[in-house]
Amino acid sequence: MRVLAIVADLPNPPVNGARVRNFHLWPAMRELGHEVKIVGLNAFPTGWRDGAEAAANNDGEFFPRDRPWLPVRALRAVTRSYHERSRSSGLAQRVDELVESWKPDVIHAEELRMAYYLPRMRGRESSALQSVTLHNVESDLYRDLTVSGGTVFARLHSRLQARSLQEYEAKVVAAADLLFAYSPVDYQRYVRAYPSGKWSQTRNGADARHIPAYPSVKEPRVLVVGTLSYVPNENGLFWMLEEVWPRLEKPLSLTVAGSGARPELRERIQRAGAQFIDTPRDLSPLYRESAICAVPVLEGSGTRGKILEACAYQRVVLTTTRGLEGLDLRPGEEGVIVADDAAEFARALDRWSTETSDRIRLAQAGRAAVLARYDWRSVAEDLLRQWHRCGSRSSS
Repeated sequence: MRVLAIVADLPNPPVNGARVRNFHLWPAMRELGHEVKIVGLNAFPTGWRDGAEAAANNDGEFFPRDRPWLPVRALRAVTRSYHERSRSSGLAQRVDELVESWKPDVIHAEELRMAYYLPRMRGRESSALQSVTLHNVESDLYRDLTVSGGTVFARLHSRLQARSLQEYEAKVVAAADLLFAYSPVDYQRYVRAYPSGKWSQTRNGADARHIPAYPSVKEPRVLVVGTLSYVPNENGLFWMLEEVWPRLEKPLSLTVAGSGARPELRERIQRAGAQFIDTPRDLSPLYRESAICAVPVLEGSGTRGKILEACAYQRVVLTTTRGLEGLDLRPGEEGVIVADDAAEFARALDRWSTETSDRIRLAQAGRAAVLARYDWRSVAEDLLRQWHRCGSRSSS
């Protein structure tokens, strides 16, 4: 099978959920004997640079975003959602060239905003199966995270963007042959919102086969990993620092590792006496020295690959019901503990940061579960089966 994957960013370094998925998923598909070409957006204004960088990014081709006239950009910022801006005519042209010359069997867009580059979305002809992975229910997420009230302009701005986003989502649903929700909960939400769509599910993963199982450590160090420019992650970390940390009964060390942290969040981390590591390229030393990992998530959707990664390193993960949403891991049995209020979260940190035989057994069970269900090779195999099945139905 020939697969043309359209991605939103350079996979390397794999410092957020989408990058991690693209860094590991497409090589896993190649290992299974399929041809994969990767094209995507490049934040660098000069575009793609050299062959060594291409090799580091799965031999992909990446294109700079267009820079339209300033008034045009301003109007789009007011009237269109984030998923409809910052497009690249060079990327669209390259997709069309590959459709004509390489003739892929599947053209797949990772993330809602990349669905624009599907030929059918732009009125182009292609016999390829066209699919999209939606990492969150973006219209729901936008409503959840938009602040009510504010000025008249702010309310108008929110309404315009929400309407534009819903119209764009509906257009993507109508155009795609197959739509992948990122969790069972998101699947149900999308089916209710857009019942005409051809919905299925994919899942997050971890490079479990290549991740070492680190032995337990005695030092009570807690690790938080996340993309801190993502509002649910930022809010969750603020909640942990403001509401949970003061309730601890014993002193714990905290390391926060992530990208995109605002100055206010950096300052709060520092006041908590925690260590902050900005955009680490290699998380393995941090997992090796940490006793447990915390994923304090109170809002948002999708699934948290950092939970799977931590379990693969054989670390117990403390999270919330929302944080575990969409993951097939049994709380208290397979690597994860769930606590939803600040006092309960603090008690769990106190208990599970101490090295015990229970913690060791729980961490080992979590690693075994991730190896069995969430290795990227298994995720790739499942995508291939669903594309085959959808293609067979279309041709029959």
